Amino acid sequence: MLQKKEDPRLNLSYFTWKDLSYRDFMLDVLQKLEPRCEEGGTVLLDELDESLEINFVTKGIVYAGY
Repeated sequence: MLQKKEDPRLNLSYFTWKDLSYRDFMLDVLQKLEPRCEEGGTVLLDELDESLEINFVTKGIVYAGY
């Protein structure tokens, strides 16, 4: 039986939680996230609005246009 060789290009994790500087950075970022919930149909940003935040949508549908 032939064994498959692992492709070295598939190992994409450059940092792990064992790396102290990476772990400190990630914990700092994760502690600053602020969860929020919006009603359906809410407009988060209007055209030409300045946005100083990043929104991660985990549920629902997002319509984006320009």
